[in-house]
Amino acid sequence: MIRKFVWLGIGVLLMGLIPSPTVAAQATTLDIHGRIVKGTADGQDLPATLPIELQVVSASSASASTTLTVLTTPEGDFTFEDVPRVSGSDFYVLFAEYAGVRQRTTPFYPDQANFVSFVLYETTDQLNDAVIINGSMQIDEFTMNPIAGVTLAVVMEVQVQNLGDRIIYAPPSTERPSATSFHFELPVGAYGVAEVTPEDAPALTHVYIEEGSIPVVYDTLPLIPHWPRPNTIRVTYFLLYAEEAVIDLPFAVPIEAFTIWVPRDTVYLSSEQFTLIEDDRALDESRPNYRVYQQNQPTDRLLFTLSGQPTETLTNTQQTTQASSSSEEGLSLLVVLSVVFGFIIVIWGWIIWRQRRIDAHAGLENKSQ
Repeated sequence: MIRKFVWLGIGVLLMGLIPSPTVAAQATTLDIHGRIVKGTADGQDLPATLPIELQVVSASSASASTTLTVLTTPEGDFTFEDVPRVSGSDFYVLFAEYAGVRQRTTPFYPDQANFVSFVLYETTDQLNDAVIINGSMQIDEFTMNPIAGVTLAVVMEVQVQNLGDRIIYAPPSTERPSATSFHFELPVGAYGVAEVTPEDAPALTHVYIEEGSIPVVYDTLPLIPHWPRPNTIRVTYFLLYAEEAVIDLPFAVPIEAFTIWVPRDTVYLSSEQFTLIEDDRALDESRPNYRVYQQNQPTDRLLFTLSGQPTETLTNTQQTTQASSSSEEGLSLLVVLSVVFGFIIVIWGWIIWRQRRIDAHAGLENKSQ
């Protein structure tokens, strides 16, 4: 009898450990609840119903494995039922078309699915609430262009945030084929402007460049209020340098922090807006060490002067140029001498051949006589 109870207890315990089909199904799916929220204080009321799109995103492929759509209730609530439960670094994102812009939430995970607040904003083309939280200009090198002279190769980065309650986004125009948010001018005479393309994600390029004597760089991504990551713009360009260059960069928005990197050479930066904070900073062995200058006062217009003739980079380039020129001159002289020598040989051979023919003809005449 006791043995029967023991086996009965073991059976009950094992049945409790085996999940039922309902429990297993609940473990692989979940419901996502949320509400749309009016983000612009003086904006219009949100619509009674609005399509909300949910994407289940695979982090490894950076693409949506599942896409679902529901409508909000008149109160702005929405629910997605039986959504595949993600794990690891995979995540969810919500999208909605509102105020002419495809708006989205930041990525969220299963433990945040009980309630998702989806804030929707009106739009503006004004930069009143934009701010540059960080920026840098790194002069990679001084190079010698045989035609133009000394040239600066520059890498520039600007990180922008929106502190307002409207998305900054201007619609396309006849001058610009893309909608744009933030923009800034490059120094006068900058040329060869190009976006720095991420090697691991070339599809992330989002810069429109307007050529001209003063090139303008535009960001084509919406500038969303209080987004956790700033919009980052990276470009490269070249700038002529003749022993001195005055750089004037108006941004029309406040600049909180900006750093300028100049190769440690005989070129120095002077400006009331910048202070030398490090005289010999190394990045890696393939680059020269830098003098680092940091912004020391609030401003919305960067103004500084680079002065002095670079020696190390320029000297090496000059030597290379001179060696190349000497080599080309030597080769040209050798070609000319070869041609002249060949011409002399041809003429001398023709004279000898002609004289031999005359002698042979005279010999034949003597024999006939």
